[in-house]
Amino acid sequence: MSAEKSVSVGDCAFYGTSALVCYYFWKNGFGENLSFLEALGKNLLLISPIIAGLGANVAAWAARAYTKDNFFRERTRLSDYGVLSGLEKEVLEEVPPIMNLQGEQRVGGSLEEFLDGSATGRHGGRALFLKYRNPLSLMRAARGFVARGEYDSGFDCLKSAIEWSDGKRPSPGLLSMFGAQCSRLVRGVARNVEVRDVRNYIFGAVEEALIDPGRAWHLSELGRRVADEFNSPLKLEMYIFHALLASAQRRSDEQAAWRDIYGLVRTHGKLAPASDRESRNDVRILDSYFFADSFTFRFYPRKDELVRFCDERNVLADAVPEADWPLPYAIAEDPGRGYVLLLRFIRGELLYDALRRGDKSRMGGALSIVAKIHARYPLDRVKPVDLDGKLRKKLYDPVFGIPRELADALFASREPIIRAVRMMPDVGNTDRHLDQVVLARRIGALDCEVDGSVPCTFDVANMLLYRDFFTERERREYVLGYAADAEKEGLHLDKSKLSCAFHNSGIYRLVCLAGAWSDPGRPSMHGERKPAIVRAIRELRGVRDECPDFYAQYARQYERWESGLERMAALF
Repeated sequence: MSAEKSVSVGDCAFYGTSALVCYYFWKNGFGENLSFLEALGKNLLLISPIIAGLGANVAAWAARAYTKDNFFRERTRLSDYGVLSGLEKEVLEEVPPIMNLQGEQRVGGSLEEFLDGSATGRHGGRALFLKYRNPLSLMRAARGFVARGEYDSGFDCLKSAIEWSDGKRPSPGLLSMFGAQCSRLVRGVARNVEVRDVRNYIFGAVEEALIDPGRAWHLSELGRRVADEFNSPLKLEMYIFHALLASAQRRSDEQAAWRDIYGLVRTHGKLAPASDRESRNDVRILDSYFFADSFTFRFYPRKDELVRFCDERNVLADAVPEADWPLPYAIAEDPGRGYVLLLRFIRGELLYDALRRGDKSRMGGALSIVAKIHARYPLDRVKPVDLDGKLRKKLYDPVFGIPRELADALFASREPIIRAVRMMPDVGNTDRHLDQVVLARRIGALDCEVDGSVPCTFDVANMLLYRDFFTERERREYVLGYAADAEKEGLHLDKSKLSCAFHNSGIYRLVCLAGAWSDPGRPSMHGERKPAIVRAIRELRGVRDECPDFYAQYARQYERWESGLERMAALF
């Protein structure tokens, strides 16, 4: 039986039976001034089917735990209890980590909210929180998400619940304590029946996190040791949970908990590339039962690069809340490789994949987000990119592999291209590509790096010319749509010069892409270089056809570029 199903059945059976027993005793027993035993005897026949059903369910579950292995754990053995007792003693003897909690805050709820929660269901915690502003409502949502296997959403709720406690140690009310005691009973039975199943320690720690933070740490740390002792198939998941809880609780062992993860990933986990297309950044996802499609790992040689990534992410998220941005969880040292940043994975289809299957319905929305970024990003954070220097670096890079005299001819003829792109205002250079945009409920952005300011048509050219997905008419309409969105945001563009700037931006960016795709570490992209140069030639001819006056002024330089690009395409 899956985690989701077993938890739901157990909880519903327990709480449902408790509620019915109380109701019938009150209605038919205590109301007649009978003693408890008399009321029990009077109603036993009535509630016996419920008790029998619950007993059969629990008995069958316990029998499986002691006789059968499953994906999550090996069967329970009698010797396990001695081992568990020793592990518990070890944890209890340790000094718990410091939690940044000052003072106490009463967390409880009214009877109205308690009943409202029962009517809403276990997954209605977010709505209840907005209505009652009670952190316990978020805890209800966290429990629901975790029970369904949506761990990242559960931890969002858990972290928010702790933050809404204003950094104070919670002091639960009567109803909260009643719910906590019922939950402890259910979870305690589960841990003592399925000793080796680390999910029981996870579920218990989630439910204790706001009511009793110290006990939550105790259960989480005990779960880690159980996972180590019995070599649990969910060992990595248990360690990730422990680190996430440390971050949510703002514990003093947070960094140590994250450092433990990366050594385990090497031996007990698998990191798969985040995309089937090679990237200059090492970005990977965790191949895991609970946390697959939950987190991404970004590896960098220096910590300051990851700190800057997180800083830029926060600036962009504040500036453009209409988009989804990857949520940073932690930065930790990755021994032997540098540093690693753990980020929330944004679920959805890549824009590149949608376009590849012919779906262009959200391209306009993606360009609208680009326009908002361009208009709102604070340029005082960055310096202008040296366009001459960047083009020189690409053309003369030995990895690019074009003859020296060809690079000389192209670089010497760069004036019209640089002048044309400078017709547009500078914006933050997000270097946006189709495979960095996720189509979920909202548009999501995977990359948050801004390394300078460039003409705004560079990003638009990246998006529309990265592959040959669009007709000439579609490209023209998308460029005008982007310009209209930018104008609405206060970024003024000279429409009479827009076409010339876009075509020249395409020439510049496609040559740079071809250079980047020549990297020996990206062999699958080598075949994309020639099509990119062919598109650059098309954009150059677009200048000749749509901007004849500008082309005529620099005809000689453009002719050198056209012949040079044709030679380059032949080389690839």
